[in-house]
Amino acid sequence: MGKYREFIYDDMIAGYNHYLKDITKLAKLKHKSLLDEEYPMTELDYEDELEAGIYLDDVVLKRNTNNKFDKNAIEVRSNDVLVGFIPKKLNKKVWKEIKDAPNDVHYELNYISEDVKDEFIINEDYPERVSLAVYYDYD
Repeated sequence: MGKYREFIYDDMIAGYNHYLKDITKLAKLKHKSLLDEEYPMTELDYEDELEAGIYLDDVVLKRNTNNKFDKNAIEVRSNDVLVGFIPKKLNKKVWKEIKDAPNDVHYELNYISEDVKDEFIINEDYPERVSLAVYYDYD
């Protein structure tokens, strides 16, 4: 890990509302795995995790040139499940910066829900949301 971090993208993803059922399923599985670990989180760790949302696993970005709405579409996937897209107005720039990055690119996909039944944080300021950070570290 370098001293500095350069963000290529750090915002909500587009179209996630269409995939909330799948996203919620992924988040619940991740949430359950955190509670089932051999050394489970303390109550304070658990509250910190909920404050930050649930970070989904195995995040990849994938070009989809066959997308009927955008030939430059970049899919955002977690565990090979489509969860949304890089916004259309940014996808060319983001893809170029990923390809030109001098170091390994990292992806953090975060899901926060206000639905108390999902046992995730309740935040009246924001509805359910999914944000993505794409970055690389450097010295």
